[in-house]
Amino acid sequence: MREEMLIPKERSVVVAKNLGYTLPTGEILFDGIELAVNKGDRIALVGKNGVGKSTLMKILAGVITSSKGTVDYASAAYVDQLDEGVDERGDLTLMEYLTKSSEEWWQIQLHYEKMFGRELPDMSRSLKQLSGGEYMRLKLAVATYKEPEILLLDEPTNHLDVTSKEVLRDFIEHFPGGVMVVSHDVHFIDQVVKDVWELSEGKLKRFGGNYQEYLQAKAIEEESRERRLNEAQKELAQSERAMIKEQKRAARSRRTGKKLAGDRSMSTIEKGYFKNKASSSAGRRGESIKADIDEAKEKVEANKAKKRKMARLNLVEGETLKGKRLIEIRNGILTVENTELIEGINLTVKYGERILLAGENGSGKTTLVKSILTETSTTIGLRGEEIFRMPELSGLYISQRYDQIDRKKSLIENMYLANPGIDMQSARRALGNLLFREKHEVEKLAGSLSGGETARLAFAMASVSPVDMLILDEPTNNLDRDNIQIIIDALSQFEGAMLVVSHDIGFLKQINIEKAYVITAHRISEMKNLPSEEGFYGELLTK
Repeated sequence: MREEMLIPKERSVVVAKNLGYTLPTGEILFDGIELAVNKGDRIALVGKNGVGKSTLMKILAGVITSSKGTVDYASAAYVDQLDEGVDERGDLTLMEYLTKSSEEWWQIQLHYEKMFGRELPDMSRSLKQLSGGEYMRLKLAVATYKEPEILLLDEPTNHLDVTSKEVLRDFIEHFPGGVMVVSHDVHFIDQVVKDVWELSEGKLKRFGGNYQEYLQAKAIEEESRERRLNEAQKELAQSERAMIKEQKRAARSRRTGKKLAGDRSMSTIEKGYFKNKASSSAGRRGESIKADIDEAKEKVEANKAKKRKMARLNLVEGETLKGKRLIEIRNGILTVENTELIEGINLTVKYGERILLAGENGSGKTTLVKSILTETSTTIGLRGEEIFRMPELSGLYISQRYDQIDRKKSLIENMYLANPGIDMQSARRALGNLLFREKHEVEKLAGSLSGGETARLAFAMASVSPVDMLILDEPTNNLDRDNIQIIIDALSQFEGAMLVVSHDIGFLKQINIEKAYVITAHRISEMKNLPSEEGFYGELLTK
């Protein structure tokens, strides 16, 4: 249920008034934002990619300055996306990172041990060697050791396994101040928030309740929008019919006026009166109906514009391998630089099957799925009693880092690289489906894209050529709710085989997984529960 924005209270830890932010290009990202975050609040900040969620949180934390308005707060901490943090790590060791973060670095160490009940990793380790979970815990400790009154978390679950997410959930539950979270992870959000705030079209709306209640409210809004569009289209058609009818009536009126004006029995004054009356009446009615038509057209276009902003994705499956075995591994062993990473691999993939591969970060999921599609290399080997790959198999791997994208080339050039022989019209259509529609958009360098835009490009590249088997490695990272739903809808229509690596429980529940495997203690085993079943999350936590 939508409510008015919160009124500042005595226990408010952040109060913003008339907040606005304008980009260097002159584009207004948002304006007139009024909000108050109170102690104990648990808020999800949602909205499409690019609407300014991260910018708003950075302003609330004092990291950047707004273009207008004021922010009052006692103390705030902002934890940026783990994706961004990977590039920030550089060659720093853990010790160098701590001393760079604070002169009282030992306070962070003590705080870390108190928060998580464990010691910091080896101080001489490079930050690049830390797992997503280890790095997340470190950033939380750095952000909160001075006990801020509000914690702002930007996509904190990116690249976290289920165990690390549970640590984060527990941390948020016991944090004494207010918490605001930006996250695409529906399952995680439902566990930790009490209110949902939506940033849309430069304004902030508040929805009371959890994320599922927010989705229900949005569904009602969408139904209302569809109804308004239909009503506007009917109104337009009715106005256009009225215009045609009025034009016919006006023509008859003019003919009558001319006839009366030609009546020799009338005086000159009477003739002029009837002629002018017919012309004036027709003009007034015509102008009134034209105004109705213009208003109806505006309503139709306003409602259509909202629909045009939605992306769509169509995946094309191959036809020749339907019903056939694509992959089979019996008693397989995966080695990395002569070290056994996973053993006891027994996996069969048939055309049309949907399979999940789960496991903690560092367990070897990504290495395994990549080796399934490709032959062994000098450093990575997959051997066993039987390693079968259908010779004519057309497989596509979309990595969580989108390695298939050349950041130094334009979007349209990447389309050509991924789909040799594709014509300009088909490439532009595929990009347009994922909202890259203008000439300047398709010609800009891929390296300039945001995380969400990069993901959309990767799926555009994958949507042209036929594929028998699709391997998705954390496909929902960096995507907003609408784009995740687009992928879900496309996968529901895809008839080929699918092998998915993901920690996003909400996403997994909606893509009809038929088999689930988990890697634990260097071995792979089939799970008893599927993501759609109640016991799945608990089984993952106990593995």
